[in-house]
Amino acid sequence: MRPMNPGKFSVVSVLVMLTFVASAAGPVNDVTPAGNPVVRGEWHESITEVLAAAAGTGVPVVSFWSNNGCSRCTTVARQAVNTAAFAAWRQERKLFLVTNEGKTGLPGELYEWTRNAPTNDGDGSYPFLRIQWIDTDGTVRVDTRISGYPYRTSAQTLINRIERALDDSAPPTPPQGEGAAPVFTITQIAETTPTIVDFELRIPIAQTENGTLLLARSGGKLPTGLRAVIDQASQELIISGAPTRSGAYSTSYRISERRIRNTVTGNEVNIDLTVVPLAELNPAADSAIKSEGVVVDSADTTRITGTLALSVTRKGRASAKYSSANGNISFKGKNWTTYDDTGTVGGLLEKGDYSLDVTLTPDGVLSAVIVDPAYTQPLEASLGTARWSAAQQTDAYVGYYTATMIPQLAVGDCAPIGYSLLTVNAKASSARTGRINYAGRLANGQAISGSTTLQPQTDGNANFVIYTGKRTYTVAALITMAPYAAQQTPNAPNAITSCNSVESYWRSTLGAAQTHFDLTLNICGGYYDPQADLTLLADNYTAAAPLKLLATHITPTSHLYGTATTLPELDLNVTASSITIERQQDNPTRAKISLARRTGIFKGSMRVPFALNDKTSTVSATYMGVLLPGLHSGYCDCTEDNSENNFFPFGLGAYWFKDRLIINNTPLSFTAGWPITIDKSNNEPIYR
Repeated sequence: MRPMNPGKFSVVSVLVMLTFVASAAGPVNDVTPAGNPVVRGEWHESITEVLAAAAGTGVPVVSFWSNNGCSRCTTVARQAVNTAAFAAWRQERKLFLVTNEGKTGLPGELYEWTRNAPTNDGDGSYPFLRIQWIDTDGTVRVDTRISGYPYRTSAQTLINRIERALDDSAPPTPPQGEGAAPVFTITQIAETTPTIVDFELRIPIAQTENGTLLLARSGGKLPTGLRAVIDQASQELIISGAPTRSGAYSTSYRISERRIRNTVTGNEVNIDLTVVPLAELNPAADSAIKSEGVVVDSADTTRITGTLALSVTRKGRASAKYSSANGNISFKGKNWTTYDDTGTVGGLLEKGDYSLDVTLTPDGVLSAVIVDPAYTQPLEASLGTARWSAAQQTDAYVGYYTATMIPQLAVGDCAPIGYSLLTVNAKASSARTGRINYAGRLANGQAISGSTTLQPQTDGNANFVIYTGKRTYTVAALITMAPYAAQQTPNAPNAITSCNSVESYWRSTLGAAQTHFDLTLNICGGYYDPQADLTLLADNYTAAAPLKLLATHITPTSHLYGTATTLPELDLNVTASSITIERQQDNPTRAKISLARRTGIFKGSMRVPFALNDKTSTVSATYMGVLLPGLHSGYCDCTEDNSENNFFPFGLGAYWFKDRLIINNTPLSFTAGWPITIDKSNNEPIYR
C-alpha cells in the first residue's frame, strides 16, 4: 500500500464517497440499519448518521452507491468490495462506511449528495470517489470527486485508488496541534511480584490521534509467563500473565501510532520487575493441596447446600468440583490470581454464572466463597485437608459403625417420621487415606450411599460430610466421629454425632407440592462389632421382658386407608448371631424379620390392617433398621449423659408403604414412613 502524506488532522473529518451504479450482483453484506450506532469498519445505510459520527474525527468515510446505469461497472465493483481482502483492509483502517445496498427507501439522500459534488476529471457519470475534509464546526475544507473508474478491477486496485485519493485531497494547511507524537504517561516503573500469581500492569498512552497504536520492544525481556500487548480501546500498554521463574528483569518498549497519512513514533517506557518465589511469601502454597468441605447457606439456618472438592498443584493449577442439588459444576484455573501484603493468595475460578473464590493464608487456612445463581447471596465453603498419608497414618477411626437419623422437626403433612438408618465403614486403608464409605436407608425406603474424607479436628475428633443432593431430594449432615470407639465397646461405643453448628436435614420435592416435606435430623451412632455375642449385648438392657419388635409407638393414619387397627408387638428370640420372631405367639400382621449380623441391619415385611368408616383394608409394608447396641441416649441428645443403663433401643428403623393424600378430591401418591424398634419395652418414641 502506498504511504500517505505526513500529518493528520485531529479536528477534521475525511469523507470518501465511492459511488457505483446498480447491478444484479449480490449487495454488500451486513449493513447496519439507520437509527443504530455507527461503528467504524462496518457498513451503515444512512449518510446523514455517518457524516455526524465522522465529523471531527479525522477518519475517512467510504460510500458505495447503486443507481441505474452501467450494470457491468457495478458488478465488478461489488465483487471487489465484497472480498475478504477489502473487508480486512477496511476493518484494519477503521473507516466509516455507508451504502444503500439492499435498500429501496433511501436513494435521494445519498444520490443527491454524491451527484452534486464537484469533479476534477471527466463527467462523473459512473463510479467515482468523493472526498471531504470537514472541520468540527461543519466547515467544508476540501470537497472533490474523482471519476472514471475502470471496468475491470480488484480489491487491491480499489484499495490503492482510495489511498491515492486520500493523499491527493490532503488540505494544504494542517490545523493547530497536528503531529504530536503518542507518549507513555509513565516512563519508569519498578514492580515486585511473586511467581505463579496473576500479574497485570497498565500504562496509559496519551496524545493519540485515533490511529492504530504500535508497540516495539527496544531492550531487555519480560519474565517467562508475561506478555505485553496494546489495548487499542483503552489506549494502554498491558503487561499481564503469571511469571513462572524468579529473578530480576528489565525491559523497555517504544510506542508509535499509524495515523491516516503517516506513522508517528513516541517515547519509551522502562520497566524493572523483581519476581520472588511464592513459597517465600506463602509457605502453605509450596505444597500440593487436596481439600474437601461443605458449602453452607447461612441464610437458611446454616444448612449444607452442597460440597466442594478442591485440588491445587505446587504450580498453582487448580481444579474444583461443586456439587449441589442442581448438579455438578467443575472449575479450572491455571494459577493463583491475587496476592496481598499479608502473603495471602487467592484464586478466582469461573464457570458460566458460577464463580469460586479461594483464599489461602501463609499458615495454611483455606477458605472459599461460591456464587451460585440459585441463591440470593454468596455461599460459604468450609474446607479441611485430610492429613493422613502412608507416612502419617491413624488407626483411631478404623472400624464399622451403625447410626440412626432421628426426625426432630417435620414440615409437611407427608413427612416420613420413622428412623432412617446409616452405616459407616472406615476400612484399614482409611488409616492412610482418610477415605470412608457410608450407606443408608431413609424412612421412606430410599437408599443413599457415598464416600467422603475424614477431616481431623483440633480436639482429636474427625469430621465428615454426608451429602446426597438430587433434584428431588437432599440429605445433608456434618458428622463428628470420635476416635478409639472400638476400644470402648461394648460399654461405651458412642462415636458418631451431629452435635455441631450445622443443621442436618432431609428435604424432598418429589411429586406434587402438597407431598413435599422438610425434616431436621439428629444423627448419632456408635461402633458395631460384627463378631460380638448378641445375647451379651441384649443383657445390658435391664428390663425383665424379652426383646420385642415394636411398631406401636405411633398409630398410622391415612386419607386413603383410614387408621391402622393392629401393629406388630412381637417377642424376639435372640441367639449369639441371630434374631428371629418367637413362633409360639399371635402374629396378626404376619411380620417377618431377618438380620445381617455382619452389618447389623435388620429388615422384614408385614401386613397392616386399616379401617375407614365401615371399610377395612390390609396394606403391605416393608421395614428396615439397624442395631445400636449399647448406644447411650444422652450422647444422641448432645448432653453427653452416658449414665449407666441410659440406653437407646437395641435397634431403630422405619416401615413404609404406598399412601395417597386426597386434596380437592384429587389423590396424590407418596410413600408414608413410620417408626419401628427392637427394644424390651414400648417406650415413648424418640421422635420429637
